[in-house]
Amino acid sequence: MELYHWPLSHNARKARALARHLNLPIEEIELSMQNKDHKAPDCLAITPMGQGPAIGEEDYSVWQANAVLIYLASQGDKDLLGRSAREWGTITQWMLWQSTELSPVVKPLHVENYFKRLRGIEPDT
Repeated sequence: MELYHWPLSHNARKARALARHLNLPIEEIELSMQNKDHKAPDCLAITPMGQGPAIGEEDYSVWQANAVLIYLASQGDKDLLGRSAREWGTITQWMLWQSTELSPVVKPLHVENYFKRLRGIEPDT
């Protein structure tokens, strides 16, 4: 199983952390946004939107951060996906809340306070 990711992405960190937590045998494929690795034809065959994280495994791929997390969770020997409809509903609501409510608020802060400084650009105040 290959995990395609940009190392600085918070979504990639979640996928990498879960794979490690579950001791899954993954090969990490680091993508360089500066080199436009995510737009290369072989990468677009795995993740058609050119975004990571994404999983490539034989003739199957899954992309989109929460879908990757669900796929990885299903591969482990721990019950992370819930045993009942209520558990699954609770897990799903929090995953969707994180991606639709929390992430859009955190991303600009991450850009201003991390990425800009990494590139030597003064953050907006």
